[in-house]
Amino acid sequence: MLASANRGSGLIYAAALGGGLLLALALAALASGVAGAGGFALGLSIALTPVAFYFALRYPLIVPFGLYVALVPYDAILSVASSGVTVTRIVGLACGGALLLNIVLRRRFCAPPRSWYAWAAAVLWMALSALWTIDGKGTSWVLGIVVQSFALYTVLVAYPPRRVEVRALTWIVVVAGLALAAMTAFEYAQGVRLGGNRITIETASGVFVDPNHLAANLVLPICIVMAALFLSRRGLTRVGLGCALAALMVGVLLSSSRGALVACAFALLYMTIRTRKFLVAGLASLAGIALMAAFPTVWERFFDPAAGEGSGRLDIWRLGLQALKEHWLAGAGIGSYPMAYDRAFLLVSQHSFEGWSRPSHNLILGTSVELGVIGLALVLSAWWLSSREARSVPPPSPLYPLAIAAETAILSLFVVAMFVDTLLFKYVWLAFAFAVFVRNLDRSERRYFVAVTPGPVPAPMTAGGRAIDWPLPSE
Repeated sequence: MLASANRGSGLIYAAALGGGLLLALALAALASGVAGAGGFALGLSIALTPVAFYFALRYPLIVPFGLYVALVPYDAILSVASSGVTVTRIVGLACGGALLLNIVLRRRFCAPPRSWYAWAAAVLWMALSALWTIDGKGTSWVLGIVVQSFALYTVLVAYPPRRVEVRALTWIVVVAGLALAAMTAFEYAQGVRLGGNRITIETASGVFVDPNHLAANLVLPICIVMAALFLSRRGLTRVGLGCALAALMVGVLLSSSRGALVACAFALLYMTIRTRKFLVAGLASLAGIALMAAFPTVWERFFDPAAGEGSGRLDIWRLGLQALKEHWLAGAGIGSYPMAYDRAFLLVSQHSFEGWSRPSHNLILGTSVELGVIGLALVLSAWWLSSREARSVPPPSPLYPLAIAAETAILSLFVVAMFVDTLLFKYVWLAFAFAVFVRNLDRSERRYFVAVTPGPVPAPMTAGGRAIDWPLPSE
């Protein structure tokens, strides 16, 4: 049975290499007239096409999903011409296709977790709100983004991950976070700033990444590195992890995002409670205070009178509470908060004019206005269940640090969501999916998986009392 499955897998991978070679030849013919740097880049992509095809079938969580993870922080500046479609979305479609093809060829999938059903109910309610929305255009735009994110999330949680993929994906998340932090430092040195001396990443055409979301993208890698720092027993390893954590925090501090900084403080406190590593937490806190003293910009924003009342958020929230009085039960429709804000504008006095059609800057208030208390209950339940997905991983498991990191990251992103709208952004759904990856891998190594076609299950393999990678029957 296993030998036959292995032969079948070999044919699949051979077909992948063959298909990649044919595509490479086609691209080579297309690129024959391209010269210069563009020709070199295209030639390099042609050379790597067969390898990419192979990895997309064998390890789709590494390629192409790893590329998707690396591009997520820059999604706002990766638009293709004026179409509104981003490179990240195109890569996301490729990820979904590669994962689905892998599931079909291997004939294995993971049963949906509880959080998937909760998010499915929330997305369904969002779709139903289009029937009574006060802003049809805003609803169609926001609903399209949410449905796309949920569709990719559905494929991701159905995919049965392997240890090598989750390990590689963890490294990709951390390295991508370090690269983002390094880029913010470079942009800061080049003088690329927004108001309040805040760092951003900007294109030549003036499109930039919002500093708040730039910092929020660093929450998941910060939590991964922090969990490894807390639970590692090697002194030299802890030194390296501490340096990595400091580098990631520099990116947060340069963005001057108060919400992200509060979320990082929450992550430190929550992880201390979960791991009981009080000495490590104390040393990390002292190092963090010293680091913040070297980058005082964020503290200047905390105490700047011009940035008082949450940089105008309190005035925005006052108008949101007024709008909530009219739409408290079923909501005004997903994506309709800016229009509900405009309708309530003349009913509430503002200390400072914050403009028209403002976003909510708060998950609870924004969801309440758009989806009512019904939708708010669904979204909060789904978020909470997502944070609990990896809770079943036991402390002796080598996956336990990743489970702690995923749980902490999702709760920390909820803290970020109290100050900025996050549900439409891919880094939030990435954190949700990462928690399910850890859960599914833990269960698969304990033989909890769903088989489309029944077959014999190989005996557990261990090394030194710890589970090691084992081949699926289809390999």
